[in-house]
Amino acid sequence: MPRSLQHCLTLLVLVCLTASALAQSSPSRTSTPVPAMVKFSGTVKAASGGLVGLTFALYKDQQGGAPLWLETQNASVDATGHYTVQLGATLPNGLPTELFASGEARWLGVQPEGQAEQPRVLLLSVPYALKAADAETLGGLPLSAFVLSAPSAANSTSGTSAPPAPAALPPNPAVTGKGTINSIPLWDTASDIVSSVVSQSGTGATAKIGINTGTPATTLDVNGAGTIRGTLILPSTAPATSTGGKTSQPLSLASSAFSSSTKAAVNQTFRLQTEPVGNNTATPSGKLSLLFASGTNAVAETGFSIASNGRITFAPGQTFPGAGTITGVTAGAGLTGGGTTGSVTLKIDTTKVPQLGAANIFTANQSVHGNLSSTGSISAATFSGNGAALTNVNAALLSGIPSSSFAVTTADNTFPAGQVFNGNGRQMVVGDPGCGVGYAAIGFSAFSGCSNYALASDGTNMFLNRPSGGALYLREANTSEMTITSGGAVTINQVGGSTIAGLTVNVTEGSYGIEALGGGGASEFATGGSGILAMGGAESNTSTIGGDGLDAYGAAADQGGIGIYAQGGSSRFTGGGDGIDATAGTGSLGNGYSGFFQGGSLNVLGDLGVSGAIFAGTKDFRIDHPLDPANKYLYHASVESSEMMNIYAGNVMLGPSGAATVQLPDWFEALNTDFRYQLTAIGAAAPNLHVAEEVANHQFSIAGGAPGMKVSWLVTGVRHDPFAQANQLVVEADKAANERGFYLHPALYGQPEEKQIEWGRFPAKMRHLQEARTATQKKRVPAK
Repeated sequence: MPRSLQHCLTLLVLVCLTASALAQSSPSRTSTPVPAMVKFSGTVKAASGGLVGLTFALYKDQQGGAPLWLETQNASVDATGHYTVQLGATLPNGLPTELFASGEARWLGVQPEGQAEQPRVLLLSVPYALKAADAETLGGLPLSAFVLSAPSAANSTSGTSAPPAPAALPPNPAVTGKGTINSIPLWDTASDIVSSVVSQSGTGATAKIGINTGTPATTLDVNGAGTIRGTLILPSTAPATSTGGKTSQPLSLASSAFSSSTKAAVNQTFRLQTEPVGNNTATPSGKLSLLFASGTNAVAETGFSIASNGRITFAPGQTFPGAGTITGVTAGAGLTGGGTTGSVTLKIDTTKVPQLGAANIFTANQSVHGNLSSTGSISAATFSGNGAALTNVNAALLSGIPSSSFAVTTADNTFPAGQVFNGNGRQMVVGDPGCGVGYAAIGFSAFSGCSNYALASDGTNMFLNRPSGGALYLREANTSEMTITSGGAVTINQVGGSTIAGLTVNVTEGSYGIEALGGGGASEFATGGSGILAMGGAESNTSTIGGDGLDAYGAAADQGGIGIYAQGGSSRFTGGGDGIDATAGTGSLGNGYSGFFQGGSLNVLGDLGVSGAIFAGTKDFRIDHPLDPANKYLYHASVESSEMMNIYAGNVMLGPSGAATVQLPDWFEALNTDFRYQLTAIGAAAPNLHVAEEVANHQFSIAGGAPGMKVSWLVTGVRHDPFAQANQLVVEADKAANERGFYLHPALYGQPEEKQIEWGRFPAKMRHLQEARTATQKKRVPAK
């Protein structure tokens, strides 16, 4: 308990008791006696608030001894464990004042419910209490020193009565009950003692405590079950030193077995204890070991232990149930060796398992799921297979090969005329297709004749024929592929390689690099087909940037070619088609652009609809110059602001009173807020011209001018419509991680082209564009 609480308690006890004594020593004054109660404040550990049962007791000594007084109260405890009570509140007369009459020390103990009693607090004197104690003496002597002896019997008839003898203090309540020697007493009432189940034998270092036993065998002997609501810790016997580690306190488990030889019960003791491993090393550790002893023998290691990583070390001679004990190892098929004792060795039986460095003879069928290469000759009674290949075979050996599924090439590139190979339900014909002198061809199944062979050549030209209804595939080794389907569609899948595009088309002047006409609708109301459908590659495991849908470059010439010319289809019944539909891709570092235009302007002859924001260095408009429309342009810049500001202006004539009302559209306040005004008088000064009433109900009023004066007005407002509120203007913003260090206009800051912002966003695409631009310049058509 804090010392301040001790002082508070001491002051309250002595002041209250002194006041009570003074009240009792003044019989001539009639007043309500001070209640013999003491205010006490304290704390309870591990309390979370609510009611807590507290037992308060007063003792003669700091430790030990029976309580002179006690009571139990339910105290209201706050969240921090603090409480305040009135001692003696549960008793009719409060605290017995006779507890303090002798002047001996008194100690207060507090025991929360379910916890041990807190350390006792000594009740001390305070200055005014000492003065109250002095009031009970005369010259430092007690009042009894001045009491006259009782008058004799002879004087009793004189008519003068002797003063009454002082009243004696009431005795302490008698202690009742019976106790058992060496048992810890239990107070079952305020004055009754009974024996508890806890006993003690011996004192000091030899003291032993027993629970439910009067003859404890150890320091703590519990006869019955025990419950530990927490961690049971068995610490080390002592701290380790550099010369030796220390084991834990052991956990011993003893059973009793009867011995027929000694005709007596013998204890069988198992002991679990942790033991040090690697003492005085950089990585000390420990293990959990099992020890055993029979009877009075000392416990010894069994050899069974569990390491700190959970690995188990078994005792010598350990056997395992289940499949049985391993008593020997027998060599199986293809092996030799084995044994039942000592180190057992198994070896390969070379008569059964073939050796790669020796000649082997196979008497059973063998299968090879891969390529079979030989630097020598291969001889066989027959060749058969399904989809196998014989490479670099001498043509002279082909005469002995029957029709099969083998695809055959020869070292001297000679074939028998019209050699036919059958297999897997198909037929391959190699040789003269019968379409002219000097032709060689390869055909499949029933193909014959020059036009029906899959591949034919006259030594200069190569012909590929697509079977009717099928598809033609051109494949590279890295699986790049071009497919021509039966409908005539061409698909190119480019994988790897050093080219910058899957398809490159070079044409002469006057032709299109690609001309793609969308098909018409099947009926008057059907939708026409797209001229070109271009979709950028999606993100892959090795590329974090999606590919472009379509990159096109017009060839350089005296008059540059058009990279892409796209015209939407017209319709008599519905809206016209779009020339280009482009949708931006999304990404974790920011979204792409629906269109990216580098090095030039976006020239839109028609309308340009934008549902989002427009970002630009300047947002100008250009029109034919009103004074010279055939030869000049007129440019104006847009008004820039750090707010979404709208500007409205006009002229108004003031009325007879020098005032006017300016009418505004009915949507004015719904679109704008935070209005600002400017007024300009025309023709004369108007120092008192002012806005009389601000915008309300779609109008505002002007006053202070001359009658009939013309006034130019300007009102600005900040947008607050739903779109503006959902898309607040961010005036300053940090660049994304992949845009930092790059510029919208790097040349203005003395930086190279590769510092343009798109090089940070899409470095692969920009290198692609740069390479394409360089390649286009190399293919420049000479001027004529």
